[in-house]
Amino acid sequence: MPKTYSTSNDHDASPKKVLETLTDPEFLIEREKAQGAIDAEVQEVKRSEKELVLRLDATEYGRTMTGALDKSKQEKSSTLYNWNLETMNGDWTYEGTHGKRIQISGSFKVSPKEGGGARVASHFHVKVDIPLLGGKIEKMVIKEIEKSTPISAKVLRRFLSV
Repeated sequence: MPKTYSTSNDHDASPKKVLETLTDPEFLIEREKAQGAIDAEVQEVKRSEKELVLRLDATEYGRTMTGALDKSKQEKSSTLYNWNLETMNGDWTYEGTHGKRIQISGSFKVSPKEGGGARVASHFHVKVDIPLLGGKIEKMVIKEIEKSTPISAKVLRRFLSV
């Protein structure tokens, strides 16, 4: 059974400003680097009045079997973000060097916060199709996501304060 993690954080900026920042390529690159990426690049795949699709390609350090960083290896990953600009909902899927065996995806929802500002709700889903080890790897990935979400929120706050 896939592992999930959900979190939310509040911001003083308007929902529109938060959405603009979450879809800003400079923010996405800075967030990836703050979370340990060596390099990152964002490409706009599709844009319309209602929809924005972005692809973030990153180079990250590899991981050992126990989940520790292995700075002797570099791995490529790609995250596809699909935003509905009207409803302020976004879905994303991550694909790393393990392909479909390790599936990581999630969603974002930007909404008005009572009293002003915005709330960003994030949901993460991890499914690992590796016999005997899948559940253990899923737990390790969720732990890494839990450690990275405060970093992401900090970068978002910094971008919103500019």
